[in-house]
Amino acid sequence: MTADEYASESRDYSFMRFFADFLTLVRLATAIFILCMGLFVGPQALEAAIIGVFVGWATDAVDGPIARNAGGRQSWVGRLDEPIDLALVFSFFLFLVITGLYPVWAALGVVTVCALILLARPTESVKQMVSAPFSALPIVLSWYVSWVLGVVLSVFLAAVLFFKWDKVAGYARDARNEAANL
Repeated sequence: MTADEYASESRDYSFMRFFADFLTLVRLATAIFILCMGLFVGPQALEAAIIGVFVGWATDAVDGPIARNAGGRQSWVGRLDEPIDLALVFSFFLFLVITGLYPVWAALGVVTVCALILLARPTESVKQMVSAPFSALPIVLSWYVSWVLGVVLSVFLAAVLFFKWDKVAGYARDARNEAANL
């Protein structure tokens, strides 16, 4: 980023943009929190880790629309949104591995396969397909921890799918087209 771009970004920085960036950074802090819970508390923190994922997903659901409504250029935090989203998803997976709830040997195999797929086809739709099973883990395990938590996460997911159906359908269309081109 050049000095002129930085100066322009600082002038265009509104409260709404700040709030959207704040929500993105909360998601990063939540990913770090989940990892720390795995390292320092252990498997008994599973419910807290699932709730952390839910908090992260909630911030993800609202930060994009807020940032778009703020107008102007994308901030440096906004440019980190996708990697932070992936950090949240994979922090929960690492929580499971760190706490022994998921075997290390299986995790290494899964991560290796995912990395090879992404190296072969590093497109947005492939990234979405590869991260989908990791995103499903907190939902599935929420039903194990507490049926109330399972209902809350499932209803939240259904609401997100309802309100962001065009985006989800677009990813599915892109994935289908990409698979057809193999």
